[in-house]
Amino acid sequence: MLQMLGSLMILLGTMGIGYSYIQKEEKIISVIENWEHIMQMFISEITYKKQPLAFACYEIGEKVGKEEGRCLKTVADRMQSKNRESFWIVWEEECRRYSKREKLTEEMKVNLREFGVLTGFEDEEIQKRMIEVQGEKWKSLRIRKQKEHRERKRLIWILSSCMGIMLILVLW
Repeated sequence: MLQMLGSLMILLGTMGIGYSYIQKEEKIISVIENWEHIMQMFISEITYKKQPLAFACYEIGEKVGKEEGRCLKTVADRMQSKNRESFWIVWEEECRRYSKREKLTEEMKVNLREFGVLTGFEDEEIQKRMIEVQGEKWKSLRIRKQKEHRERKRLIWILSSCMGIMLILVLW
C-alpha cells in the first residue's frame, strides 16, 4: 500500500515538473501576444488619435496594465519630464529593466530594442509603417512559438511520465 502511494507521489511529482515547464512556455507566448496587441494599439493611437509617442505610451500603458503597461507608462513619464530624453534611449533603458523582470528570450529582447530604434521618426507615416513591421515580427514570433509549444507539450508530458515510471521501477 505504501509502495503504491509512494509510486503515485513520484509520478505526480515528475508530471508536476513537466507541467511547470509547460507553464513557463505559455507565459512567454502570453507576453508575445501582449506585445503584438500593444503594437496594434500604437498604430491606432498614432493614426486615429494623432498622439505623439510619449502620450501613446501612457495611454496604452493605462489600458494594458501588467508589467508591459508599467514599462510603457515609465517611458511616457520619462519622456514628458524636464530632461527631454530621446525616445529610443528611454525605451532601451526601460526595456532592459523590463526584460530582466520578465525573463524574455533573446529574440523578444531584440524585437523590443528594434521598436525603440525604428519608431523614433517624426514622420507619422514612416512611424506607422515601422510599428506595423514590428507588429508583424511579433506575430510571426507568436505563431512560431505556438507551433513549437504544441510539439514540445506532448513531448514534455511523455518524458515526464516516463521519467516517473522509470523512477518507480528503479525504487521498487
